[in-house]
Amino acid sequence: MRRPAAVRQRNVSSWEQRAAVRKKRTPFINIDRNKRLNDLYRSGGSRMQKLKVLIVDDEQLIRERFSVRIPWDKAGFQLIGAAVNGRQAIEMMEQELPDLLLTDITMPVMDGLALAEYVRGRWPKVRVVFLTAYSEFAYAQKAIMLGAKGYLLKATQSSEQILETCRTIAEDISRELEAEEKLTIHEKRRSEEEWEVKRQLMEDVIAGDALNGTTDDQIAANTLQQQILTVSGGPGSNFALFSLGWDWHEAAQNKRITAAEMNKQQREAGREIEKLLAGGGGEKEPFGFCVYPYRTNRLLVLLHAPYSYGVSSFQAKLHFWSSRCLGVLKEIVQAGCFLFADSIVASPELTLPMFRSSQEKLAAYFYKQTAFVTANDTIVYQDWSLLYQAELVALAARAFHGGNVEDLKKAATELTTMRQPPFSPLKLKHAARTIMETGPWTDSGRKHSLLSKLQWLETWSDYCDWWREAILQLESSGIVREHMTVRKEVQQMCRIIHEQYDRDLLITDLAAAVEMNAAYAGQLFKQETGEYVTDYLNRVRMKKAKELLDQTDMKVYEVSHAVGISGYRYFCKLFKEIIGSTPTDYKNKSR
Repeated sequence: MRRPAAVRQRNVSSWEQRAAVRKKRTPFINIDRNKRLNDLYRSGGSRMQKLKVLIVDDEQLIRERFSVRIPWDKAGFQLIGAAVNGRQAIEMMEQELPDLLLTDITMPVMDGLALAEYVRGRWPKVRVVFLTAYSEFAYAQKAIMLGAKGYLLKATQSSEQILETCRTIAEDISRELEAEEKLTIHEKRRSEEEWEVKRQLMEDVIAGDALNGTTDDQIAANTLQQQILTVSGGPGSNFALFSLGWDWHEAAQNKRITAAEMNKQQREAGREIEKLLAGGGGEKEPFGFCVYPYRTNRLLVLLHAPYSYGVSSFQAKLHFWSSRCLGVLKEIVQAGCFLFADSIVASPELTLPMFRSSQEKLAAYFYKQTAFVTANDTIVYQDWSLLYQAELVALAARAFHGGNVEDLKKAATELTTMRQPPFSPLKLKHAARTIMETGPWTDSGRKHSLLSKLQWLETWSDYCDWWREAILQLESSGIVREHMTVRKEVQQMCRIIHEQYDRDLLITDLAAAVEMNAAYAGQLFKQETGEYVTDYLNRVRMKKAKELLDQTDMKVYEVSHAVGISGYRYFCKLFKEIIGSTPTDYKNKSR
């Protein structure tokens, strides 16, 4: 999922000058570590140093208070999750280890004292702070014996008091790290941080739109282009990109590997590929390279060589090294691996769209399962509109709240029916995730398990099997609430939207109509329908706009005003996002 723009803001530094002298054999990140990876990707690297916090409490209100109302990020911490008991906390810690554990004492399944004792034995560096409504000395004494670093009365202490306790512990951790740190550890951390910054850069470049996107999208694209220019010495080089992928599904399904181990193996594969390529250059073969991680099961390798090397020689070398790298990858990850090698281009600017398109082309493995994905294997996917997805999500919401699994089966059938041309695998998985996150699950553990398996699906057959498992669990385990009707307040808000979509409706108007607080009304609406009020309103407006374009001779700007949107450009943009084409194109096709 793409991060919200607010999370992705970075300070824009001035461009470094391009390298004055061309290097014949220059692995990426070697020129002053490429100005410390462009000042750690425009100062974004400081995020990597935030201490991770995990909350454990069986009371939902307490979890929400600590998760939502405390400004962890602003205070310099990273909240990685909230567990309902000690056992779930351990499962989450096996996936991602926190630095600081804030846990209740009295909980079902596994209480906080048992959790602290287990954590102390297995992860002694994790600091534990107890949250409790009890102030008896016996609890405090037991907490001290278990090495607790703090003891907070969760019902009475303010957010600032809680953060102050965490800051004190953070200072202790910082001092301990400084005492332990040696030069080799420091270098390793620098390398790992650079690796994670490169991963973040890939996420931003691949998810973004350098030409039409946000300022952050342009910053990401410019940062990558600057790195490429710096290490290649500027104009005068040919470039080639190949992408490696592997299938973690079976290992994840059988719980043979954790998320942390996946990251570790990806990094190991990256190092071995860097060693392999670094040993392949020389005076006669003056090419340079860079290895970029993406997700936890993708590596992108960019090669460059001077024009004098020749395109045919470079093409042969691309085929040779990409095949060798695929072999190295197979030995390390012990999973099904696949490769897509793009065409050679003569300008660093032309490499930028290749980073994004290479992942779309590599996704052809989803349908064809061939180790070497070629240009002939790539697929032009069927159009996918936001309206189509929104209707599937609405159908799923009715299933979750109405106790009717058949509605969910209809959504699953839509997504598991092979089309010609087929849907994009990325869109299929995103739709499945959105649907599963729609309802109020009565078993959060099953939900987490299904979503965890979803992210590792790499083939069409595994995707269909995943849906069969999901439906089976929904039918047999009581995950869907039985015969639960949508709240009358939400029904009334929906009715108002359908009747007054042409007005400038706000959540405050709807909340006032049902006599609710605006924030609570919005939360309730999302919980019951699976959509935010704004998204629901826009969907209703665009469906009405479609009807008007189909059935009348109204001009586009007239339709825009008729559905309550005064800005013509905004209407056109929204229509294309939700319907999948511009209003003008849609009107012309419908005639």
